[in-house]
Amino acid sequence: VGSKDLDDINGGELEGNDTIEYTITISNTGTADQNNNPGNEFEDYIPENTTYVADSAYSEYGTINYNSSENKITWSGNIPAETSRILTFQVQIDDGLQNGEIISNQGTIYWDSKAIEIETPRKAQDLGISTIYQELMLTPDLTIAENIFLDR
Repeated sequence: VGSKDLDDINGGELEGNDTIEYTITISNTGTADQNNNPGNEFEDYIPENTTYVADSAYSEYGTINYNSSENKITWSGNIPAETSRILTFQVQIDDGLQNGEIISNQGTIYWDSKAIEIETPRKAQDLGISTIYQELMLTPDLTIAENIFLDR
């Protein structure tokens, strides 16, 4: 199971030059360990309209890196049964970003470094995968932060 949260490090409303810290939690809700197999267990491309903050990627366990040639965060490591791994990284919002512009971000969790084809929601649940939906209908008169938290 994975989740992603964000925090505006600068406080207040999100605006150009603010720093967003993403916190990703990857949990193994099963009874068997998820070993550190070849390949990455997590990948996350840096969102458009932002820039990665140098040396901000952190994880207490495993190996987390910023791949500048692909502009993405990668993490590789094990997840023991019934535990979680927490990853963090920061991005800076581009200067001059206008209200109503979108910052969209999603990561990919790999199971044993393989993408798994999931045909039904039930199969996803059986694998411990859930979906967190993001509002797609934005309101141009609201700030970036208000749009992110719209409908909560």
